[in-house]
Amino acid sequence: LDISQLYNQLGNIYYTPGYSYTLNLGGGAFRGFLIQARSSVSGTPLGKFSVGGGGSQQLSQCTPPESAVTHTSNSVKNSVSLTWTAPAAGSGPIVFFYAVVLQNSAGISTFYATINTTIIPEGCAEPQYLNGSTCVTS
Repeated sequence: LDISQLYNQLGNIYYTPGYSYTLNLGGGAFRGFLIQARSSVSGTPLGKFSVGGGGSQQLSQCTPPESAVTHTSNSVKNSVSLTWTAPAAGSGPIVFFYAVVLQNSAGISTFYATINTTIIPEGCAEPQYLNGSTCVTS
């Protein structure tokens, strides 16, 4: 899962509340995926995914449905681009949990579950900015 949009120019990672990010899932051929952002403290789903076709759909079994996204078919994919909107200010740090179904050249599927990113702290809501670990207004 490519979360490079969450890194700033200094190489620090955080999300800005209410901001939309493009996340890319790729790195080789795969047949299926599921991704959800959750609180790293409580496990509660946070933020929402927007889908605009492209082989992905919101997962209606999750609450709320826009908190998770999955594939629409098991056809081979090389990449999927998703839009995730960060939760409101005060939500705290998050982790993206995801699962991927790969298929090797012999046609055998391998399911990788509960892969997660590093913990991503909450940044500041605009017009504030992060100065060290404190949100300040210029």
